[in-house]
Amino acid sequence: MALGLIAAYCGFRVLIGIAVFVQLLRLPLRPVQVERVELPPPLSEDQEAAVEELRSLGFEPCGTSLMETEAVRYTLLFFRHSSLPCFASLTTLPAGNIGYPVAFYTFAADGNLLLTDNRVSWSVFAWPPHVRRQDASATSLQNHWQTHQARITGTAPESVSEQEAQSRIESLATGYLPLLQSRRLCTQDNGVASKHASGRKGCAGLAAGQPQAGPALCIPSHQRRLSGRVFFSLLHHAGSVAGQPAGAP
Repeated sequence: MALGLIAAYCGFRVLIGIAVFVQLLRLPLRPVQVERVELPPPLSEDQEAAVEELRSLGFEPCGTSLMETEAVRYTLLFFRHSSLPCFASLTTLPAGNIGYPVAFYTFAADGNLLLTDNRVSWSVFAWPPHVRRQDASATSLQNHWQTHQARITGTAPESVSEQEAQSRIESLATGYLPLLQSRRLCTQDNGVASKHASGRKGCAGLAAGQPQAGPALCIPSHQRRLSGRVFFSLLHHAGSVAGQPAGAP
């Protein structure tokens, strides 16, 4: 009886996992637009608390970017540590039960970027080859920060200005969709391209602003979704994490 209940529970969890994965594959991906602003928009009380928690670790604000897709608009706040070669970002868009996502960055002299985020690895499926990323899996911002400090011990840092650091971090967001495309981890959702046999040509003409002879139902070129190759990417990532020692980049 007990084995039957365990098997039923495990089967239920597997079904839930499959359902989540299928929904993830249906998630539309859109390009990110960035706008630099001098001052951040008004922050809520809990967002202010998140900023103050970063400041208590020695970080001071150094930049603000408004990030926008067709579906959502949020603020990305940048910070620089007062004594260590580290930057941080705070996203004002809450993510699940981790609150407002924070990431720590150190630019190494060898050209690599050491990035330490926390409990968001499930949502990102590819990184540029120069990014050495680790999920801290921390229960507090303090532990998250300690994980990053441990990673950069003995690392020769690159001298990077605040503006340059902001640009490089922004490029991780703006370059994400092209990166997925280059690795064939997402596919274009063609949908119903046109009511006519020349639908593809019609879409191209609409994009160029040319008048068309007949109506065409077009999906914008940026409407892309994750492909099944993501599954194998996740398996590879899980294997890599399981096989590396604690604190490995």
